Formats: sequence, structure tokens, C-alpha cells
Amino acid sequence: MRYYVVRIGSNAVNQSMSNEMVVGSIRTTAALRPARNRARALKAIDAWQKINTEVTVYGNQHLTVRPVSLYTPNEQAVIEELIAGAAELEF
Repeated sequence: MRYYVVRIGSNAVNQSMSNEMVVGSIRTTAALRPARNRARALKAIDAWQKINTEVTVYGNQHLTVRPVSLYTPNEQAVIEELIAGAAELEF
């Protein structure tokens, strides 16, 4: 299952226009129930941050994951263009 990594919280330096922004993706390879996959993806955020060092998270921000399926195909297309340079973590 694939998840988008979402930065929550606005900051004038890196995200002043929106309270949330997709900054990357994580793919789970285990065939687990969705709730367990999401828990695994949440645990993988630290590892994802280590390979995507250009993503800054300030004190009033945090990262979370959201299933790609929550986004429409049009939203996914736009997001994929925005995160094209970010490394996808697979675990």
C-alpha cells in the first residue's frame, strides 16, 4: 500500500499558504491489514526524513501519512509532479 507523507502546520518559511502539504511517499510491501500498514508507515517517517533531508519540519509542524487512495486521480497527478524529486521509502 502506498502513502503520501504530509507535513501538517503552516510556517512562513516553508508552507505559508496551506496548513498541510504532501512532501513525499512511503510504500509498504507487507500484505497487512490497512490499519497495520498505516502504523508501519507512521513508524517509517523518521527513516523517510533521513533520506529526504531537503524537507524541513519546524517546531509548529509535524509529518503524518495518508493513503494515496484518499486523493482523487487528478489530485494524485498534481502531487506526483510536486514530489517527483523526493525519494520514496519502501519497507
